[in-house]
Amino acid sequence: MSKDTVKSLKKQNDELKLQIDSLVVQVKKLQEDVKQSEAKENSHGERSKTAPDKETAASLQYLGNEYDELQQLAREQVMTVRRDVTKINPTCIGLPAESTMHYAGIYDHLTPKQQKLLADTKKFKSEHDYKFCWIKNNNIFLRKTENSQPIMIKEQRNLDTLIS
Repeated sequence: MSKDTVKSLKKQNDELKLQIDSLVVQVKKLQEDVKQSEAKENSHGERSKTAPDKETAASLQYLGNEYDELQQLAREQVMTVRRDVTKINPTCIGLPAESTMHYAGIYDHLTPKQQKLLADTKKFKSEHDYKFCWIKNNNIFLRKTENSQPIMIKEQRNLDTLIS
């Protein structure tokens, strides 16, 4: 072999050593990262959740806002036509023809507890000569006359205090 060939091979060998050293450092770093990730696992074997990057967070925020706006729009559309529910033909929704839709209504979403309180308040209205009973923003109101102040009914106890 000529001196030039030996020099060339030495140079290549030195370059390969540097590349190997660099790869060894990278592998060690990856091993440390894996160990740290494993250390973050909780006792259930689930990996800890990392925060989304800025672009993902912005996308999630945008989609969340869009969903909220669509949900609000749908709710408003339903509530604007709620009075028309009494005009529905009972047979169209599977009820007998002699059924009446006079008392049917669409209300804001109410929990079962609020539904019972609303029913009790409507009964109270009829039995105690109150003129108005309504719900707005998940709050139940009762009013004796057109000029009287509305009374917010939050629980059965509020009705009981009106009797005494």
